[in-house]
Amino acid sequence: MDYFSIINGEFTGKGFKTHIGSYILEHNAYQEAMEAVKKYRDSRAFYSAWGLEYAFFKDREKFTPYLEKFIKDIPDIRHESVRREYGKILYTLLQSGQFVPSLEEAGILAEAVAGWATEEKAKIANKVWCFDILYLLSEQIDWCREILNDLMEKEMLSPSPGLSHRIKKIKALMGQE
Repeated sequence: MDYFSIINGEFTGKGFKTHIGSYILEHNAYQEAMEAVKKYRDSRAFYSAWGLEYAFFKDREKFTPYLEKFIKDIPDIRHESVRREYGKILYTLLQSGQFVPSLEEAGILAEAVAGWATEEKAKIANKVWCFDILYLLSEQIDWCREILNDLMEKEMLSPSPGLSHRIKKIKALMGQE
């Protein structure tokens, strides 16, 4: 059974993240999963991102050879649920120092993530990751602080409890509270 047979199969639901993530780890199917994320616009893209996130956190070193492709793919991610999984991975890569972007890469990532955060359909969980990523990238990209402040101000007009907490935390890190 190959990777595409799994995501095109009928096994979904409870245990599927572990199932697909384990397959990615055991068969080194990172490339196939990343291809599926870009190829599909439905649940198969999400399942692939979900599996990648599982595999990434189980063994981050196995992910390293695919890091360049992962980073290059970020501006092309259109699926809202995939963005949450990719945002979680990107934040972890940046925060841990496993990936230190060049100035050019930081700019490209900041543009993509700012775009994700400003889309009308952006979900709260995605915004949280976007805000955290923009904060980390603000060390390299000056305009990240400005857009992050604008986004946080807008969200504080009617924040969810989780987003409100995250905004307060980021503002404290920025020396604003």
